[in-house]
Amino acid sequence: MTKTLNKIALLCLIAVVAACLCLGLTLQLTASAEETHVHIWGHPVWHWSAGYTSATATFTCTVCGQTQTAQAQGNDIVKQSQNDRTVYTATVTFDGKVYNSQTEDLLPVTAPPQGGGSSDIAPEVDLTGAVLLALAQVLLLVIIGVFVSRRFQKRAA
Repeated sequence: MTKTLNKIALLCLIAVVAACLCLGLTLQLTASAEETHVHIWGHPVWHWSAGYTSATATFTCTVCGQTQTAQAQGNDIVKQSQNDRTVYTATVTFDGKVYNSQTEDLLPVTAPPQGGGSSDIAPEVDLTGAVLLALAQVLLLVIIGVFVSRRFQKRAA
């Protein structure tokens, strides 16, 4: 029975990893003494510095809540001025993927950037990883339930 459950758990993990790869989610295996699971990183939350000289992208694992940050500064920040606005674009690379964020300053081009230091683009909330994990867990419970009920049916007969 243990071998069968191990096979079922392995098949469920493979299905989750395959589904995440098909959807383009970032996966990272983490193994420690306390836990072993696949990190599924959501979309980054961006924080801009005052003056738009740097930006930080914070990634959160949808499984365990662990966070990692990537810093954009210097050549990673591109400034483009057109008419009465200046657009800043930050680029970071995290886990082999490139992420961008834009914010704009509506002051005249001659005025120095002022302001809140936060991205004008609202961060997207991606629940795909959490939904896939929940579906995999439900599938695993259904498979275990079917297996256990068949065992009891054989014993009763």
